[in-house]
Order: sequence, then C-alpha cells, then structure tokens
Amino acid sequence: MVPGGLPDIDFARIRPYGQPASRAGGFEELASILIEQGVAEWPDGVRFERFGNPDGGREGRGVLPGGDVWAWQVKYLFEFDASAAGQVASSVHRVLEREPRLKRYFVALPIDLPAGDKDPGPQGGRKLVSAHTRWTEAVLEWEEAARAKGMEVEFVLVSAHALLTALTEPRHAGRARYWFGVNALSPQWQKDRVNEAIAKAGRRYTPRIHVEVDAGRALDAVGRTGAWAQEWQRVLAELRATRRWPWRAPEQAADAFATALPRCASALDEADATLASMITAAGTAGDLPDPECLLRTAQEALTEIDELLHRHAMTEDRHFVGDAGSLYADARKASEVIGDSLGLARSAVTRSAAEKVLLLTGRAGVGKTHLLCDAARRRIDDGKPTILLLAARAGLRRALPASPGRRAEPARRDAG
Repeated sequence: MVPGGLPDIDFARIRPYGQPASRAGGFEELASILIEQGVAEWPDGVRFERFGNPDGGREGRGVLPGGDVWAWQVKYLFEFDASAAGQVASSVHRVLEREPRLKRYFVALPIDLPAGDKDPGPQGGRKLVSAHTRWTEAVLEWEEAARAKGMEVEFVLVSAHALLTALTEPRHAGRARYWFGVNALSPQWQKDRVNEAIAKAGRRYTPRIHVEVDAGRALDAVGRTGAWAQEWQRVLAELRATRRWPWRAPEQAADAFATALPRCASALDEADATLASMITAAGTAGDLPDPECLLRTAQEALTEIDELLHRHAMTEDRHFVGDAGSLYADARKASEVIGDSLGLARSAVTRSAAEKVLLLTGRAGVGKTHLLCDAARRRIDDGKPTILLLAARAGLRRALPASPGRRAEPARRDAG
C-alpha cells in the first residue's frame, strides 16, 4: 500500500504470466479479464471466447445474442509512437478479415495518451505530434478500412485510467493482490480489520446492552449514513403532507390573503427543494447545501399567514371554520415541520456532517469505545467503507488534564 491507503498499482511491475511467463502476458490476461468484467458494458446474453497465439488480431471476443461481435486487442506498450500505431494497425487489419460482423473493437494499453502537440517554433523545425493525436488519426484510418469492407466499427481505447478504475473496485480486490501483490480496501478486508479491533476492545464492547444516544446520531451524520438521511426524508415527507391539497384563503377575507398566500406557497416550494437537495447530498461525501436561509423565509411566510388568519378569519368564539380552519391546520403543521427542519439544520449533528469532522470526548468508562465499535460494525454491515483504529493498538497516549481539586493522572493508554 502507498501512503493514503491506495493500492500501488504499476503495470510495469505486473506479475509475469503465460508460457513462457512474461509481464506482457500478465498484462494481456488482466486486461482481458477487466474488459470482460469491468471496463466494457456488455449486453445480456454475451458469449465470450478467449484466444491464444496466433489470435487473428484479437485476444478475445464477445458474441452478442444477435450475432454481432465485440473484440479486443491488448498491447503492452508504454509509448504510442509510429511503431506502436503500426502494431495496432496490423491487428486491426487482421481482425477485419476474420470478423465480418465486428461492431466494436477495444484496444487496451498500460498508459494514458499524452495530448500535448507542439507546433514548430520561430526557428522552424518539425511539428511534434502527441500520442493522442496519433491515436485519433489512426482511428480515422481504421474506420475507413472497415467501411471499405462494408463494416461500421467503433474503435475504443482502454487506457491505464480505465483499467485502474475497474481494478480498484472492491470486487477486483483479489485481482489487485494477485497481479500486483497489494491489498485493496475491500469490504471483506475492512470487515476483518473492524472485527480485530472489536476483539481487542474485549469486554468493553457488549452489543446486547447497546443504547441509542445523540452521539450515535452524530456518527451517522458525519459518516453520511442512511439513518441520517432519513431524518431529512422525514421532515420533507411531513412538509409535503401539509400541502397535499392546494391552500385556499377564507372566502370572506380573500383580499387580505391575495399577496401573502402566493408568497407563502413560493417560500414553501423553495423549502421543499432545499430539503430535497439536502437528502441528495446526505448520501454523498460532497459538500452539503445550507438550507437555513430558505427555511427561515418559509417560517416567516407561515407566520404571516397565521397572523392574517387571527386578524381576519377568527370567529367571535375564537375558532376557525371552513376554508379558514383547513388553512389554519395546514399552516400550523407546516410551521412545526419547518421548525423541526431548522432545528436539524442548526444542530451540532448537521454541523459535524457539513465539516466532516467529529470530536468525541468523555472520561474513561463512559462508553466511547462501545459506541465506536457499534457504529463501525453497523456501517460495515451496511456496506459503508469503515476503519476502526483504537488508540491502544496504535500506540497513542493521552494525558488527562488536571481538574480543580484533583491531581493530574499519569498519561496512559486509552482505547476510546
């Protein structure tokens, strides 16, 4: 592993493979696997075939249900110069001869193509053509060669970026280890490490006596779990329930509500939209929107509706009837929901989620380790990337500050 926990994948150091074993053989095999199982989006019902040498211009192919063919070629070349382009062109011409129903042709390379063309300087000289430009020009030639045979073929470059993207997916963690001798942070790897940390915690973690506390909500928020997103989903659902039917002004005071009611509807539309955007962002690791301003505007608009109702629509015995009663009930409930939303937006829990950091403090024995172990286990069960690192295991020490009337305790290990 490299610093930061990412797998150190270098195609120049891939495990040799084949008879005789070579790194080129290793790259050919791995790229073929990833094209079949990660890079290309194959339709259902494809029948795959893998070829040895000579391969007729393709390492393998997928025969689609209708009989069309997608094939691929792998070249272990770390430059795409004129010689490399010629090698690929040779394979292209062979595959056009052998696969009359070819529709797509993948070419896998262990590099990303530089795109920096350089024009001749003031002193003249030769224009330097980048690998990307050379590839683009070669594709045009290959497409023309295919059309000359009555074929329409799409040529697709599978570069190092595409291969690395596929290879670092959790389902390919075993392949990363086999071909490069590295550990990827796969779900199973994370689960094993969390279980090891929980075992180290020993008797301090007893799941059967777990009690939900606010600190657990904060951990859900900073970890962007579904439980925290559900809090926002709840307030949005409650707000929409108050607007199931259009709000109507009391007939006897319609003029008094002519401006305020549309203004309130617009403010509630914006509150609805900002709550929906918060739910979307809550499921990501990105920045969170700030809903407070729009929620306050909605709250002010609802307060205005309430004041107008009391001023123009209340009966002598202080009741609301008819449309006034319906409007009062809906506006009152909406105001409660907006108040709950503002409380959630202003909470330390949401602040933790927005700033992506949480400081959890407490004296030894209050349950910090228990809480963190339980949160880590639940996250792993939900498929969330999680690592639990106990201070005692990492060799960290914490000095407890002295409080008035109490001697400072010596620094000691603390697993919380």
